[in-house]
Amino acid sequence: MHPADIVAAVKKTGTSLSALARLNGLSDAAIRYSLRHPAKRAEEALIAHLGLPPQRIWPDRYSTTGVRLIRRRSSSSAQPRAKGQ
Repeated sequence: MHPADIVAAVKKTGTSLSALARLNGLSDAAIRYSLRHPAKRAEEALIAHLGLPPQRIWPDRYSTTGVRLIRRRSSSSAQPRAKGQ
């Protein structure tokens, strides 16, 4: 779905992204960030609220069976940086 379609779908349920963020202990920025970038907790909040399969909302992030395809890179797997960089 296009980010504007996700926002519209949330509004059609009678709430806002800000209210949804508060209900889930997230910042407004986290919910808005998830519209364009992977953010697992915010995605899960939107999925649960909208009652849609994740692959319908983000077909590029989830397989047809709903398995998450995109994983955030953890800091422990990051390449060490040389001193001075």
